[in-house]
Amino acid sequence: MKTNATTAAVSTTPQVTLKEAVTSAVNELKVKGSFSAHDVTSAIRAAVNGGEIAIPGLEAQPNSAGIAFWVKHEDVKAIVDEMLEDGTLANLGLTNVNFSGAFRVFEFATSAVSTDADADPASATNSPATNGTQTPLEQRIKAYLSKAGSATLKQIQSALKVNGVTCADLAPIVTGLGYTLTAGTTDCYSTYTAN
Repeated sequence: MKTNATTAAVSTTPQVTLKEAVTSAVNELKVKGSFSAHDVTSAIRAAVNGGEIAIPGLEAQPNSAGIAFWVKHEDVKAIVDEMLEDGTLANLGLTNVNFSGAFRVFEFATSAVSTDADADPASATNSPATNGTQTPLEQRIKAYLSKAGSATLKQIQSALKVNGVTCADLAPIVTGLGYTLTAGTTDCYSTYTAN
């Protein structure tokens, strides 16, 4: 049997859907405290045209501008709107939608989680809303832990099935709800247990 001597180069660039790219960009931008759909579009365009990710189906025709993928702002905005409507942004800590400027701005509470390797996530706090109400995500975590009694952050994350919420995101929320975190493997939040 004859084989073709030329083999296609295998791309190591992660391939994602537009929705996955939007979710990733939202998670990166929310840390700054606020973002607009325009900011999300810009972040995705920079990532795909910088070779960090690829979005199959959005490939551009060869062009002199060096644009590898055409990411339409309208498509990104529609996904952000869907995340607002289905509660995903609220689960990620959305505190307000500001309509006063040129763009609609999504505002988030900034978390007190430290990224220092020596930091103890059990001592980090996530300030719940000042009026004493809990976010939908906090309510779901509290309900889950009241039934389970104790669980690892990975078990909590799996039970919640919320896009974009990592075990590291859960650590300060769980402690803010009054639960104690017992460290598992150092710097591996998924192994921490909430009691």
